[in-house]
Amino acid sequence: MNFQSSEIACILLGFYMILVNLVTFFAFGYDKLVSSFAQNKNYRRISEKFLIRLIKVGGLCGAKCAMIIFNHKTSKQSFQINSDSLAIRLCNFSLISLYYIARYAD
Repeated sequence: MNFQSSEIACILLGFYMILVNLVTFFAFGYDKLVSSFAQNKNYRRISEKFLIRLIKVGGLCGAKCAMIIFNHKTSKQSFQINSDSLAIRLCNFSLISLYYIARYAD
């Protein structure tokens, strides 16, 4: 198989997005598990700042799915504002990236 650099870039970007979204999904799930079932134990919760950072590096879809499935952080205003504004930024970044990959490919 002979891949062009644009194909490799798209594949790597796809793997990155899948990995970040899976990590974000499981981080939200773990935080919900710890907050619900281990309140009296010495388990550390994941900080909101870290969860927002995961959203900012591309884990928006994983975060939204986890928020719906686990009913976690759905009433927090900071997560609603961050996820909505980041959705627009992520779409714009993805479109611009795909444009430049297609335009300046080998």
